[in-house]
Amino acid sequence: MNVLGRRFTWYHPNGRSMSQIDKVLISKKWTQGWGETSLWMLPRDVSGHCTLVLMKGWWDWRLKPFRFNNFWLENQKSKGLVEEAWRSQNMSGWMSFVLKEKLKGLKIKITEWNKEEYGGIEEMVERLVGEIKGLDEKREEAPLCDFKIGSRNDKFYEL
Repeated sequence: MNVLGRRFTWYHPNGRSMSQIDKVLISKKWTQGWGETSLWMLPRDVSGHCTLVLMKGWWDWRLKPFRFNNFWLENQKSKGLVEEAWRSQNMSGWMSFVLKEKLKGLKIKITEWNKEEYGGIEEMVERLVGEIKGLDEKREEAPLCDFKIGSRNDKFYEL
């Protein structure tokens, strides 16, 4: 099996310790049925663990997930937004179809609202994740000095 992405799957918050403790186990029957598979070790966000994704061949089958931010609930506008977005969608058909379509419409409204209300949060998170990833990759090659470990910890805390 091809292992792609990171060299280590777990990183201690201190920035000094790392290991490849997360594994995937597949059977011969799996390999015979699915053929060539690849294990992707994705960059981590706030967890100490990297997400592992087992994929057939080199294709990326993942859909981009919708992420719900708990801090949205603290915003007084959020409840009204959800209620209005839900009520404004008039659909008919099977209940599961109506639910799916209303959730898709709600996702669009929430995404637009988030951009208007909170602007640059996604960009800030992306920047911090990239900077932490860069420091982690350097750490995979050689120990980091205390200053860089402190900088990594500060970025992780900010994230």
